Amino acid sequence: MRLIGAWLALLLIPLLATARMPGNWSMFRSYDGEYPRVYYMYTPTTVVRDAPLVICAHGGGVGAREFFEERARLYQLSEQYGFLVACPEAMLVDDDGHWVYRWFVGNEVEFIDNMFDDIAAKPEYSVDWDRVYAMGNSAGGYLAQVIAYELSGRIAAICISSCGAPSRIPAQRPPKRPFGVMQSHNINDPIIDYSYAVHADRLWSFAFECARAKLDSAFVDTPRVEKKVNRNRRDGVDVVLFTLHFDGQPSENHGWPHREPQGLELNRQMWDFFQRYTRKSALKPNEDELASRSEVTTTISLAPARPNPFNATTTVALELPQPSHVKLAVYDVTGRRVATLSNQWYAAGDHALTFDATALASGVYFIRADPARGKPAMRKITLIR
Repeated sequence: MRLIGAWLALLLIPLLATARMPGNWSMFRSYDGEYPRVYYMYTPTTVVRDAPLVICAHGGGVGAREFFEERARLYQLSEQYGFLVACPEAMLVDDDGHWVYRWFVGNEVEFIDNMFDDIAAKPEYSVDWDRVYAMGNSAGGYLAQVIAYELSGRIAAICISSCGAPSRIPAQRPPKRPFGVMQSHNINDPIIDYSYAVHADRLWSFAFECARAKLDSAFVDTPRVEKKVNRNRRDGVDVVLFTLHFDGQPSENHGWPHREPQGLELNRQMWDFFQRYTRKSALKPNEDELASRSEVTTTISLAPARPNPFNATTTVALELPQPSHVKLAVYDVTGRRVATLSNQWYAAGDHALTFDATALASGVYFIRADPARGKPAMRKITLIR
């Protein structure tokens, strides 16, 4: 039932979308390893070469484009500053086949990772991959945190609203790389209690070893807004919490506060926050200094897989002369990624990884290793049943 609903979504979503913004909309299809997925790209009329990219994640009960256009109104900043926006669409069916928007039905991390690869392969988009950010409201805020945590080598900062911290993020295991975190929450939120926002603030402050929080004096004369900043001077990242004291309609209390009546223009605060961060500026110097703050490139040595041909599993050896973030993935002959073996930071030296292909059909595949800096390496493998 899920798969049928997902394919229906691919057919119906384009019919429901209409062009409203001054820029250009494009719809693309991707996958999450199991289900077909959809994402939209918004290109502003003022787009520049090597533009920043913002991932815009919607919440429940609203689609990707509707959230971007009508709830967050992000197109106004996109037009002003020339950044690209990618709007992934959640799965549209639940276990009972009801048409609802829900994240985490499929493998959302793989979906977003595939989306990044897909955007990078399109010549019409010129992205500065050191300036990639994520924002989201409610369920989209949970998604933004998960992808920033799981893909911390790709996200420089996030801005979230009306959500807590995902339970799948362990407080005792911080991300490989730090990133800026800004969140806002209304104490009168009828859906997500304010205590969940406090928990998220504490989780990220603990993960990034921030100093004791301080109130921002710029908001002293704004009675409905309180800004608290947790600062990590070593890594240069902040964890910011905006507490809103606004009692409006339930949808406003749980919505994205882009309007002045709620006491906070979050979009403006968000973009000011994002512009402080790049992947290079938010790296831990104790382990990433060499690879990220110099022009040193990584030369990867990828040994032939053993055994090859193989029946079910094979092992590939990776050799790194210096520390680097490496993505190791498997592709079929059409160039479609069928598996991700790793996407993480590696110390210098030898590393062995096992590829389990029991879910794949017989045929020729390619294992590719991509370092953060430097040329990729590739090996051909043959699966025989």
